[in-house]
Amino acid sequence: MRYEFSREFGVGPVDLGDREAKRRITGSPTGTVDTASPTYIVTRYGSGQRAGGNSYGTWLRYLHATYNITSNFDFRASFNESITRPDISNLVPGISGINETNTPYPTITISNPDLKPEHSRSMNFELDYYFGRGSGLVSATFFRTDVKDLQRTVQELLGPDGFQGDATYAGFMATSKDNVAKSHNAGVEINSNLQLGSLNDRLRGIGVFANYTLLLPTIRPITSTRPTTRPTAGSATPTRS
Repeated sequence: MRYEFSREFGVGPVDLGDREAKRRITGSPTGTVDTASPTYIVTRYGSGQRAGGNSYGTWLRYLHATYNITSNFDFRASFNESITRPDISNLVPGISGINETNTPYPTITISNPDLKPEHSRSMNFELDYYFGRGSGLVSATFFRTDVKDLQRTVQELLGPDGFQGDATYAGFMATSKDNVAKSHNAGVEINSNLQLGSLNDRLRGIGVFANYTLLLPTIRPITSTRPTTRPTAGSATPTRS
């Protein structure tokens, strides 16, 4: 068993984007502006930086055991817990990856500072039978993995109101991540490895392998975690974690 404490912090530059900068200068997101002028550069890139972070503690348990039933027959069991932390790019609220020329829709990426880490719990039970004289083995395995706060990537075509009331991004295809479900995956696997050289010296070095796997996945939807606060329009690439 071990305890992990995670603390993340990121600082990123805020890029308002071309359309928003033009809107602030001319009143229209499609206005004509000299993009090399100091006014445009200061308006678009000179809005400072935003910081964000998160911290959480996690107990992770694990156990592995082997029992020799006979000299040719083994039973193995394992249990472990793990954590998958959100990508660092989600720490700072913001919009990044603005592509106004993409077809059929212009695109943006929206960070989600509320994104939770995935927690998974895995169990594995295995029976191994070894044939005599090193002629191979047959194994049967049952496995199960449960994941809490499963992360997914979602896309949404923004309507006339744009992103949370900002019509600058009306008609954009927005990509973000959220926590959407608990997942349960279980299955059975049978493997065999037979070395034919143990049966006849002329077949030495020849092996026969076989595998059968049966998967039994299920997903139980729960309330998804979408960005709950309106990030400043612009990119937010963390520089430290």
